[in-house]
Amino acid sequence: MAAIQSIVRSKRMSYSSGFKYQLTEDFCIMTAIQPEETVEWLFVTLCDDGLLIIKRGWAWDGPSGLTLDTKNSMVAALVHDALYALMQKKLISWDCRKEADALFYRLLKEDGMWQWRAGYWYAAVRKLGYAFAHKAKKVKTAP
Repeated sequence: MAAIQSIVRSKRMSYSSGFKYQLTEDFCIMTAIQPEETVEWLFVTLCDDGLLIIKRGWAWDGPSGLTLDTKNSMVAALVHDALYALMQKKLISWDCRKEADALFYRLLKEDGMWQWRAGYWYAAVRKLGYAFAHKAKKVKTAP
């Protein structure tokens, strides 16, 4: 039997948890958020004309909070999480938050969510979104 050779590898890996979904194809949407120049971060691009491109492979946690993940909330949560990620990385200003939250609300309604439920969700992101977005994800390591 041949001797087992040592495997060349990194000493450890870093990762975070909390993601439930992953895009299997690119998703694009026109927004009213227009940065001075196109910004890119990992799987997310926001063009200077407002076009948001979320690339295949992007992972997100779906709708946050005490709620059920329903089909009429998935697009809104995807877009909202991507825009908030750009704000967290300081690639776009937190001044864009109001427009991101308004787009979230419009997408909920457009995708068939009941008006009262969409309104409740909108109120929640307006009240809690900034604080929730500033909560750092714990980075774990293994082994």
